[in-house]
Amino acid sequence: MPDDPSAGMTDAQLVALVQGSPLVHFTGFVTIEDKDHKRIMLNGQEGNGLPNILQRRIAEAYDWCIENGIPARLMVLKPRQKGSSTFTGHLCYHHARRFHCDGMIIGDEGSRTEKAWQIFTDYSRNDTFPWDSRVKFNTEKCTFTYKDGSKGLWERDTANDPKAGIGGTR
Repeated sequence: MPDDPSAGMTDAQLVALVQGSPLVHFTGFVTIEDKDHKRIMLNGQEGNGLPNILQRRIAEAYDWCIENGIPARLMVLKPRQKGSSTFTGHLCYHHARRFHCDGMIIGDEGSRTEKAWQIFTDYSRNDTFPWDSRVKFNTEKCTFTYKDGSKGLWERDTANDPKAGIGGTR
């Protein structure tokens, strides 16, 4: 068994690692709902506790954008049952916790928008990491309140609405 990679790190270094890495936060601090509607910690497709290759590649693209100061606008092809929606929902949640931002969750139709919104808001209900921001949500909006008092607003809409997202910069 390999040594614990966090051994010897200070609390501040551990906090910075979790806040700075969607993958670390995803695997260590949130639970997801499985097909039987049970809350589970991730155990990885290979049973090794790690995100799958698709999730790692999404995180690598996101990290590259953040490190290079480029707005992260990622488009992910959605294979069935590979954790794409689960991880992209988490990535939006983690980003909103980490940075002051506004955003929108959009699905192609109402039922998929509802599922994507459920995934996004589910992370705030089942996150054990002690962020320095607060989250308040209802069926249509989610407000992140940051340490400095500023707020970020996330909303949901359907791509079938020709006015989806109108009136805001996200």
